[in-house]
Amino acid sequence: MSSTGRAVLLYLEPTPYILGLLEEIRAQSPWPVEAWFLGQDLSQDWRLQLPDYCRIVDGSAGGAFREIRKVIRKPRVRILHLCGWGGHGALAPSIMLASLYGVPVVVESDTQEPFDAPLLRRLAKRVLYPALFRIPKMFLPGGIRQRDYLKSYGVPDAKLRIAQMTVDVASIKRFARGFGTERRAAWRSAHRIDQGAVVFLFVGRLEKHKGLGTLIAAFGQLAPSNLAARLVIVGDGSMREEVARAAAADSRILSCGRLQGGELLAAYCAADVLVLPSQFEPWGLVVNEAMACGLSVIASDRVGCVDDLILGRDTGIVYPAEQPEALLRAMRQAASNDEARRRMIANASRVIAGWTLQEEAARVVAAWNSVA
Repeated sequence: MSSTGRAVLLYLEPTPYILGLLEEIRAQSPWPVEAWFLGQDLSQDWRLQLPDYCRIVDGSAGGAFREIRKVIRKPRVRILHLCGWGGHGALAPSIMLASLYGVPVVVESDTQEPFDAPLLRRLAKRVLYPALFRIPKMFLPGGIRQRDYLKSYGVPDAKLRIAQMTVDVASIKRFARGFGTERRAAWRSAHRIDQGAVVFLFVGRLEKHKGLGTLIAAFGQLAPSNLAARLVIVGDGSMREEVARAAAADSRILSCGRLQGGELLAAYCAADVLVLPSQFEPWGLVVNEAMACGLSVIASDRVGCVDDLILGRDTGIVYPAEQPEALLRAMRQAASNDEARRRMIANASRVIAGWTLQEEAARVVAAWNSVA
């Protein structure tokens, strides 16, 4: 395989996860890497400084497509790597255009089967997707559920390589090892949390689809006289006032607002169980983060990573989404059985150890090498 040429990657926006992955890809890629983004700070205010190999392009469908067309028409583009096909109006046309110019396309995806898509949309996908999905040379689904979604549209196994979508697990584990029992105790003391309390943690945007209403309702039924439990909520969004009211009404609930970096990792390390009650979650990288920090997990069955990281691995509990009683049972189970919780934590640490950015990058580059 020739080492000449370059790889062009197109993502929706820069996030800490993506920039970390790009650094690992650059370290392993046989070609120089260019990363394009269709916008910045779209999902939240990341405030990230971009390296010189990254650039923000025109975020409109037409403008982005014109920029991609210019690049594809230039010589020595060995790979066009896209972050999906339907999240932006320029992605699907770029897949088709690249095929006309003979540029191999690799598509990564965190898409799982939507649970409430309108019938007409589902029918349209059944007509259009099989033809579109024949064009890319390789797909990189985040995990099992995302792979099965692509297979349902006829993508053969030979064109599927699970990417193991993840975060910087190695760095997070180093932080967690250095956090120690003294810092954990100090964090709890600073937030007026009893050292023996079982701390449930939510991390994410404070939006309805994240299942916060279900979580607050379920936690409210945990009897404080019989069970020492606290709920820590980290994040910001349109439900911030509702969360503030819940914290004012129940002293066991602590709202920390949005945290980043070491402050966020400290909150993980001081907690016991991550709860991700989303009504729909394509993947759920907070699960990776929590497991790397030594937490067990409670997640709804609509969280896209549960098939890979929880089910059959005894690292947490999966419950039916939007059912407060089911979530309450899961929280009671996690809080009342110390031995089971410690076992799940040990299993979580073991399972997530192989889900590093280095491994994900290796899978990406291996896919490139197989088709370029």
